[in-house]
Amino acid sequence: HLDAVAHTLARFHAQHRLGTPSPWSPEEWLDRLHRPVQDNVAVTTGRVDENHAAWERLGRRAREFAERHAAAFEARRLAGRAVDGHGDVHLQHVWFETNRAAPILIDCLEFRDDLRQIDAAAEVAFLAMDLAYRRRARLAARFLRTYAAEADDFDLYRVVDYYVSYRAAV
Repeated sequence: HLDAVAHTLARFHAQHRLGTPSPWSPEEWLDRLHRPVQDNVAVTTGRVDENHAAWERLGRRAREFAERHAAAFEARRLAGRAVDGHGDVHLQHVWFETNRAAPILIDCLEFRDDLRQIDAAAEVAFLAMDLAYRRRARLAARFLRTYAAEADDFDLYRVVDYYVSYRAAV
């Protein structure tokens, strides 16, 4: 089933690429990738009673990662890896009508371009994170491997951990 999801997402992303290079300047691209992470950290830090320092540390580490790996993110922009995607692909949003049916991805974020027009690696990271969270790390690795092969996107491994940590914080 996960292989089918990976194939479906790869085909969907191929049909919904936003251009090569992606249509933003390098600075706009980095801001698009990092702003949701920082917004999530800020909102969560303001809502939790404890662990403010941990959330602030997460925000700082995410910012540092984005800065250290700016060349990898820029390479993805130049390669046209931005997609008008689903924006919210995790296990709850994957549906199979029958055991042999193609997967249906439900409940996309059509109302928020900034959360849907993203790096394809951010999209697949959500499902990989959800699998890892449910103690299915091997399935998460298989899903990413299958997607990378189908989409010819092995460079996603340079940035996917950034997106996995963001999706875990969400």
